[in-house]
Amino acid sequence: MSIDTHDANIAVCFLDDLGTDLLKLTPRMDDSIVIGGQSRVYSNISHESEIIKSAENIWTQRSSTEDVLEEFDSWVEFFNTEHIDQPDPRVAKPVSIIKENCSVNLSVSEVANSVNLSVPSSV
Repeated sequence: MSIDTHDANIAVCFLDDLGTDLLKLTPRMDDSIVIGGQSRVYSNISHESEIIKSAENIWTQRSSTEDVLEEFDSWVEFFNTEHIDQPDPRVAKPVSIIKENCSVNLSVSEVANSVNLSVPSSV
């Protein structure tokens, strides 16, 4: 598959792995399509032109990684006008452990033990 961008730049941004960014952003999207009966693609976020200008500034200024991450966070927080429930700590802690130890192939048992959870017999 290929996409003709007509020489436009494309920015790919990854949201947080626990889904809170997506919960903040999707209410601000005007359009969405369902792909494969399960996945959904959202588009037409409010204030899109301001976000594009900010992304263009990042590109032209060759901002540091820290500055880019801070700017991305500001985009997400700009749309956070409602209270979003925080992820269950029983899920958030194992995700954090996996991320902190990404160079180590931790087993399910090791992660479960580190947060005082048991491993289901089907794993």
